[in-house]
Amino acid sequence: MRPLPLLFLALACIMASTARTESFIEELDGPEPGYHYQGPLKPTFVLPAGFTPIPPDDPKAIKPDGERTWVSSVSPSENTIYSIDLVHYPDKSLSLSALLANARPHLESTIPGVEFEFYGLVEVNGDKWVFAEFYPRNEDDRRYNYLMTTVKERSLVSVNVITTKDEMPMYDAAIREALRSIYLKPDRSLLDEPEAEKREHPII
Repeated sequence: MRPLPLLFLALACIMASTARTESFIEELDGPEPGYHYQGPLKPTFVLPAGFTPIPPDDPKAIKPDGERTWVSSVSPSENTIYSIDLVHYPDKSLSLSALLANARPHLESTIPGVEFEFYGLVEVNGDKWVFAEFYPRNEDDRRYNYLMTTVKERSLVSVNVITTKDEMPMYDAAIREALRSIYLKPDRSLLDEPEAEKREHPII
């Protein structure tokens, strides 16, 4: 199952382990081929319980534009993919209000008959995110998606979960726990700012 393209910048962005994946991140940032994030954020997070990291050269970790996602993981059934994408735009001004205004119309134009369980702003560990939970109204289309996106320090951060209407109940709690774990702390070697207070939002 291919991830939906991330199309939220300038109207261009859509979409086992409970231990921290820092060693996996270090592997991606090392000399081996993989996705390299050159920006001032150093996120911490956990993957959904039972999900396995996908190696960066696996086709499941490749987006439709040919680029690799920052971190991807897959459920034991291999039918649910949880990915985090992190891209730094040092020369662009990113706006959370623009994401909020443009994401829903974009989803409605690209997914016929899309139905939203929720669409709006949520707060996770001190950062505001645009959160969308949606699926096609067509009963024959079994896709089910969670999408959580924000901007911070000129970086676009997107968490995209692609599952099915049948499998969603199996992983919903683990997915929400993983979403609540994300903390976008700045890299102390690049920024000198106070730590954000950790808070969670009841929606997720």
